[in-house]
Amino acid sequence: MIHLLKVLYYQYFRFYQRFEKFGEEPHPHARYSIVLNLIALFLPLITFPLTYFFCLELDTWFYVGMLAVIFLLRALFHKKGIDVKIEKEKPKLLGSTKLSIIFTVVFWAGSFIFFYFATEYEKRYYDEHCIEYHNK
Repeated sequence: MIHLLKVLYYQYFRFYQRFEKFGEEPHPHARYSIVLNLIALFLPLITFPLTYFFCLELDTWFYVGMLAVIFLLRALFHKKGIDVKIEKEKPKLLGSTKLSIIFTVVFWAGSFIFFYFATEYEKRYYDEHCIEYHNK
């Protein structure tokens, strides 16, 4: 699992290194990209069970708190120097650059598709089942 995250980070780094023509360092963009992907992947995995089992309507402060936790993890990622170590390590998926790129594109698209459909399903579930629960 850690190796897959390293591969993702390195592929994001390579993307921003190649297409970032403004002279900026690509590490901050790669960190934000991986954080955004992890938010899109893990946020529905946290919020849906809370809605399904407890019929909780999560307010804005919950999402702000989750965002703060994720960005604290991003800052820790930078402070420990993990990003530079990954750049030097140049991890690949099964030793193939093409397979790493394909995995990264599929993961990127899949996480946002999962985020969209999971939140839509969660909203529909809440509207159909939990509104009646709160109105009793």
